[in-house]
Amino acid sequence: MAKVPHLGLSFTVSTVALTVGLAFHESLHLEDLALSTLAVIPALAGVWLGQSLRNRISAKNFGKDFCSA
Repeated sequence: MAKVPHLGLSFTVSTVALTVGLAFHESLHLEDLALSTLAVIPALAGVWLGQSLRNRISAKNFGKDFCSA
């Protein structure tokens, strides 16, 4: 299913654009880096969980369930 990789690309482009915008407006502070880094941990756990679920069910059912959510 092509939607999953496209969503990943969309989130990556959005994150880069947000980072560039914050840096351009001098709103990106290194003090916030530790908290932001900690926030990545649950996101990576979600990615791992999604991949493990995707590997356990058929691509057809995963796509159907994903699109209905």
